[in-house]
This record gives sequence, C-alpha cells and structure tokens, in this order.
Amino acid sequence: MSKTVLITGANRGLGKELYSLFTSNGFSVVGHFGKSMGDLKLPGAIRRLQILAEKTDVDILINNAGIYTNKFFPVMSIAEYEDIISTNLLAPIMLTRAIWPIFQKKKSGMVVFINSVAGKVGSPGESAYCASKFGLKGFADSLQFDGLRANVKVLSVFLGAMWTDMSKGRGGSKEDYIDPVDAALMIFDACKEYPGGEQTELVIDRISKKGLK
Repeated sequence: MSKTVLITGANRGLGKELYSLFTSNGFSVVGHFGKSMGDLKLPGAIRRLQILAEKTDVDILINNAGIYTNKFFPVMSIAEYEDIISTNLLAPIMLTRAIWPIFQKKKSGMVVFINSVAGKVGSPGESAYCASKFGLKGFADSLQFDGLRANVKVLSVFLGAMWTDMSKGRGGSKEDYIDPVDAALMIFDACKEYPGGEQTELVIDRISKKGLK
C-alpha cells in the first residue's frame, strides 16, 4: 500500500520537484498549489488541507511553502514583517497542528519543515526572513519531543540559496546555487525509514570553490 504525502507550495521550485519525485516513486501526493488553493495564512485553507489529509490518511507532511524578502530593517514595514512571519512560521505551525491528530491516531507519521540556513545564521537585509526561519527551527526542535511521544518523526531541512524564482535578482550564475532537483532527491532520501536511526536535520548548501587554487 502506497504512502501519502502532502506538500505545500507544490506549484513551483523545490515543491514542484518534490511533487514530481514522490509521484514517480509510487506515493499518493496531495499538493497545495499556491494561493489559488487558498492562502495558508487563513484558517479556511488550513481546514481544507486538513480534510484532504484525513480523507487520504496522510503519512508525511512537507511544509515547503514560504516567501522571501531582502530589505534592511529601517525600510521594512510592520505589515511586511507580519506577512513573512505569518507565511513562514505561523502557517506551518497551524497546518502541522491540524494534521498531527492523524499521526497520533495511527501512531506513525513524519513532518518535514523546509527551512533555510537563514534559520541558523543571521544575514544582511534578512531580519524578517531570519526571524521567521529561526522561529521555525525552534518550533521543530521542540516538536521533536512531542514526536517521541506520538512516534512521529520531525525533520528540519536547512537550505542555502537555491536556483528558483526566490533567488532572482540575487546575482551570480546557476552554478552558484543549489539545484532544486538535487535538493529534492536528498530530501526524498531523508524521508525514508531506516531501522538503525532517524535523521532530524539535513543541511543542503552550495559551497563556492571560487578563489581556491
């Protein structure tokens, strides 16, 4: 019997690659394709995904949807902070909370949070983005303990800059960025079950070799 995975932000970038990869490997995939299916900041969209997850008896939740901005603190509005934190932090919390009872009932499941290296280290012009991603790391770290009680695995994926729409305007060439196809393959592998242990963190980055001789 195939497993079911729910992926948010499945309409482009990494989410699109994950959707394709899981589908081609025999998973039943429920995709949330952008705001056309409802803004994840709103309870109604969360409820619709919860109903789909209950109907399909979802096994893996991948919180992938997110937004990015690069603005220095003095020119950021409070509304912009609220939008980024609501999308990148509160929406994954709300969706995980809505689907968690499904995992509790069958005493198995997995939650994946697509985070960023900006959730580990601060960077210029990313105060709002870093705040949302640091918060997501803290939530996932704490959720690990609830996961132990419910036999639910929790995985945080920390990504460097990736060659997607989100990286447009940041300069450099494609070779300087993570390929979303490769990132999807590594995440897919981390979602596999290994009896000898489980992975709680995955860091995927592109380390530049420029300047090395």
